[in-house]
Amino acid sequence: MYRIMNQKTVIIMFLPNFVVSGAGRSVFELIKNLDKKKFDVNVICFKKCEYRNKIKKFANLYELNVNRILFSFNKIFRISQQILNRSKNKKIVFVSNIHYANILAFFLKLKLEEIKIIGIERTAISELDLFYSFNDYIKKKIVKLLIKLIYQKFDKIVANCKYVENEIKKFSSKNTLTIHPSAFLENRQINKTNNDLNILMVGRLSKEKGIDLALHALSKVKNKFTLTIVGRGTDKKKLINLSEKYFGKNYKTIIHFVGHHQNLNQFYKKSNLFLNTSHFEGFSNAIIDAMNYGIPIIASNCPGGNTEILQNGKYGLLFKSKNHNDLKSKILKFLNNKKLFRSKAKIAKEYIKNFSKEKSIKKYSNLFEKI
Repeated sequence: MYRIMNQKTVIIMFLPNFVVSGAGRSVFELIKNLDKKKFDVNVICFKKCEYRNKIKKFANLYELNVNRILFSFNKIFRISQQILNRSKNKKIVFVSNIHYANILAFFLKLKLEEIKIIGIERTAISELDLFYSFNDYIKKKIVKLLIKLIYQKFDKIVANCKYVENEIKKFSSKNTLTIHPSAFLENRQINKTNNDLNILMVGRLSKEKGIDLALHALSKVKNKFTLTIVGRGTDKKKLINLSEKYFGKNYKTIIHFVGHHQNLNQFYKKSNLFLNTSHFEGFSNAIIDAMNYGIPIIASNCPGGNTEILQNGKYGLLFKSKNHNDLKSKILKFLNNKKLFRSKAKIAKEYIKNFSKEKSIKKYSNLFEKI
């Protein structure tokens, strides 16, 4: 397609569930910080975008009244066709986020050959090997088969950590690169004089986040502590029941389910140990935030970016994924040598400058311009 020099590139950003989360935050920061002299940005999502008011300052927003990918294709096709028709001679880049959205993007490309497609993987491909029901098993097997067939046909696949890039390269080696999400690197400090054990977890209340494992491990720790769990999700009632099982009817004195919050400063400031117990991850914004606040970290060595972020234990402790006994031993190790962990946390603040917002936005901008 002929394209006039110095003309804006048109971006169509597709994130089905545009909520306040790790993926939502990363996509919003990308949209917000792209140079609007170079890019016209359009956003497609399902239902109400939780960043709606902010997004509208930087992009055209299309909120579709659908719940499932299967029912969204025709609407997304029509929107993309409209954008294509009004953007004569401009380069159109369709950017989808996470594997099931990437599958739709591929079929969109078959109908609109003029567009470029970039698929972003924000979680480990190994996620598709973990299932929690028969229907979940079937769905994930189909998704994994499809991405193995189609990813090599994309113009580019972006992984958000090296682990995921290496997974994808096993079946699509020519068009894959890593761009870490934007990190929020401010000069945060916490009160190091507090000797109480105040533990923080941030994430969805769902099976794959392994919060049940943390409750089990902590039930075997004799030291006094408080655990604050920030997030929302379908497993809240189950986790409350587990809390009562492990800690008794007065569990609320030590286990605090505080729900969903957009501003987490108050929780990070009060904490002196951060736990990540996920079964799989992409590139955890919550871990980066904890490092930014100088908080010691214990995280699972699950598939994904945890090992890369913590550099195999240089900047925090890694425990065996899904192993509550190993998690307990790592918590006890922290309690017996807090000074060592605080020194790890101190040097981690310098290391995470590698994941600055400026570096991430520059890499994406170069990709969109050159693809």
